[in-house]
Amino acid sequence: MSTPESGSPETCSPQDAVFAYIDGAANHEVKNLISSIFLTHPAQAYSPATMTYEMNSRQGENRAWEIKKKSVSQFCEVSLEPVGAVVKSELEEFDGRLVDAWQAAQENLDIKLAVSGFISDWSLRWGDISVQQAYGKSGSASDIRSPKIRHDIYLALMTGSDAPTLKEIGHATGRDTTPNGHAMVSAQINMLTGYGILQKNTNRVKYNPLIEVVDNTYNSQFMPLEDTSAETQALYKAVAGYTVGQIITVEQLLDDATLSDGSIDALLLRARLARALYSRNQYPGLRRIDNNGLANGKQSNVQFVDAAKQPIIELVEGIETITEPDHVEYFSQRSREIIANPDEFMALVEKARRSSPLANKTDPVLLASQIKSLLGEHGPSSAPQLRELLSEVHGKNVTILYMYQLLRDLVDSEALTVDKVEAQAYSLVTQNVYSLSTTKD
Repeated sequence: MSTPESGSPETCSPQDAVFAYIDGAANHEVKNLISSIFLTHPAQAYSPATMTYEMNSRQGENRAWEIKKKSVSQFCEVSLEPVGAVVKSELEEFDGRLVDAWQAAQENLDIKLAVSGFISDWSLRWGDISVQQAYGKSGSASDIRSPKIRHDIYLALMTGSDAPTLKEIGHATGRDTTPNGHAMVSAQINMLTGYGILQKNTNRVKYNPLIEVVDNTYNSQFMPLEDTSAETQALYKAVAGYTVGQIITVEQLLDDATLSDGSIDALLLRARLARALYSRNQYPGLRRIDNNGLANGKQSNVQFVDAAKQPIIELVEGIETITEPDHVEYFSQRSREIIANPDEFMALVEKARRSSPLANKTDPVLLASQIKSLLGEHGPSSAPQLRELLSEVHGKNVTILYMYQLLRDLVDSEALTVDKVEAQAYSLVTQNVYSLSTTKD
């Protein structure tokens, strides 16, 4: 299933309805539960007050998160209504007053109910990653929201090469030809890297842009060819063998120049070409037309972080196949079961609270210091072990993906090392080990 851009949610195909729902409802466990209640009772209108009561009472006596009426109102007005999950209505209060209310939008009701059930079921099975991190916020300055872009990025990673470049991902998502498309994809990848879902590996690569031969003769008003360096003379001997309009690469040009004079310094010629072509201070008759997506000789390849790969693949595959009749039937029933089960319902609310930006607001510098102190006391430890120790010793509950992000930052800063053979064990770098307590003789 492709990921169409959101059209009018009132009149859209089942596939359009799926991705519209993802854009506004499926990217937050609490929003998805609210939507599930609406969709399970499509004939009933709920005011913010009545939906707030539903959300809190369904958690049982020991509530994981006290949902506020203002939050419900904002979710409905800003997220659920614009994507066609609910429609505005009115509800008569006991005193006869009419208040704003919402109820389920009727079109593609079964499809949206199935998506809500799948999202809740997936979130319950994968406790360490939230749809808030996987799909991001609904808010956007454009018509294209974060969840849609992220879904397309995941698809590109699942169906392309093992570690595609940013340019390849942009092309695979179809956004390399749209205004600001590359910037949107790059920004989302940076955020997913911060969440510990994706990782970028930046490598130095040879500068190898495409060059058009505008003139295959040396034509300069500043210096005759015979007065130039041996490297330049060899270069133009090679250029003379090309046809006007021919497209070549720097590598091809260097090879041909070396064939014409094997005594030249090829590395020196490469450096001169790179400097001249990158600044567009061209050699006469040569014009750079493409830098192959390379900037300053660097190229970033993107891939899933191991801990996030399987849950994200299951998320994407589930969404891609959700309109199949047996999936619609099964996950629609799961949606009804989950909102009727206080344990599952509260587990999702607790996960939403734990995964919200405010829940992880602890200063990362403080967390890094606490991680180093734990390693100093307990020795080499894996990310899951450190996460458990951080909770037991310091009372800090962070997701495993956030823990991996913190550890990766510490490794990059050379405060820690990681032994990938020994169960991903992290250790303090020797020179950074410090005494946790001092005693006097």
